Amino acid sequence: MSHRAPWWQAAVLLAVLAWNGGVPAAAATEPPPVADFYRVPKLHRPLMSPDNRHVAVAIAGPGGYRRLAVFDVDKPDSAQVVASFNDADVDRYQWVSSKRLVLSVGDDENPDRALAPGLWAVDSDGGDFRQLVLAGFFSETKVADRRLPARWRLHSVLRDGSDDVLVEAPTFDGAFELTGMNLARLDTRTGLSRSLSLGAPEHAVSWVVDRSGAPVALTTFKNGRRTTMLKEAQGWTAWEEGDAFGADLVQPYWIGPAGELLVRARRGRDTLALFQADRKTLQLPAQPLVSTPGYDFTGEPVFDSAAGRVLGWRYETDAPGTVWLDPAMKTLQA
Repeated sequence: MSHRAPWWQAAVLLAVLAWNGGVPAAAATEPPPVADFYRVPKLHRPLMSPDNRHVAVAIAGPGGYRRLAVFDVDKPDSAQVVASFNDADVDRYQWVSSKRLVLSVGDDENPDRALAPGLWAVDSDGGDFRQLVLAGFFSETKVADRRLPARWRLHSVLRDGSDDVLVEAPTFDGAFELTGMNLARLDTRTGLSRSLSLGAPEHAVSWVVDRSGAPVALTTFKNGRRTTMLKEAQGWTAWEEGDAFGADLVQPYWIGPAGELLVRARRGRDTLALFQADRKTLQLPAQPLVSTPGYDFTGEPVFDSAAGRVLGWRYETDAPGTVWLDPAMKTLQA
């Protein structure tokens, strides 16, 4: 995201209005029919590309399933479908770079359908479409195949100028109990992956990486005990350890471009809040950076890649919300 927020927000609005057929008419005297609330949205979840030139958006297809389309902000009256499936919705999608996206599938009509979401990548013009992870219920294949098994999921996208993403997959013991999560770096153009779990502590169940994709913090779980660990120059070191279900332990959450360490913790509260830890002392301040009373904090940063700083945090409670740290964005929101 950049400081040109009014410009790209206007571009998204123009694209949405053009696709929907213009500015909505004045409110009708009669309320809309109930069926309208259950209809597949014509447009869903627009996402601006990192270079602010394109908008990715899910659109309703002729069979009722959502497809992925891309708008050029200079031509908001046109859209190109870049990915679609005849038996599944395009569910989650993210920009990997300004020219490439990753996406997974789901089924809104049948949410209980046993379907692993898989993972695909495609260019913003619809080119170089590639399946990276198989879809299905933990299906495997014995045929030589570069695609990863269906147990793999997208962990995060990177902002390092590459077309790589991070993916993760669970590991199980003989009783099918979870023993950890493997982390790997995946090239969305070649399908080749490289493990990032080698040399890390065993039984890691969650990973936090820096902006280059290198693991810098993790949490392990074994025999009812949870341990938070940090990657230091000398290797992995333990930060906090305790009962996984009773102790108020820090949960590494995000690493900033300058090494800022953000964690979730209760620290006397009923719910988890977001704190910025002191990297030297590993102590938490008395007041959190973001708290959502009544709810555990869950969210993601609004990051200005040009300036290299966080503008705010988007969070989810009973509805989406944003806490702006940047005064200009706070004023714009108001």
